[in-house]
Amino acid sequence: MTWALYSKSKELVFIFGPVLHPWLMMIGFLLVSGEGINYICSVPGSWNLKKLVHLCLRGLALACRIFGIWTKFHRQDGIVANFYSLHSWMGLIYVSPYVA
Repeated sequence: MTWALYSKSKELVFIFGPVLHPWLMMIGFLLVSGEGINYICSVPGSWNLKKLVHLCLRGLALACRIFGIWTKFHRQDGIVANFYSLHSWMGLIYVSPYVA
């Protein structure tokens, strides 16, 4: 993922953007966010440590989501061209409460 951020030529992002988007959204929504929710309930330890790990995992999940959306919209088509499907509108509605 670091090559997509620090690449001098944006061609790699255009090629791998559609491939990275589903992986990052799946990792962000299901894996890391779910682990953050499960950690606070099921792992023994002090309450402050649980909250800190929960916050870090949820922050990592949010970063994966934002980067996944960035890879989808960072194309030659532009942002408006990606909002013609129900999938894109439902994804935007689903992500917006987490960002707020």
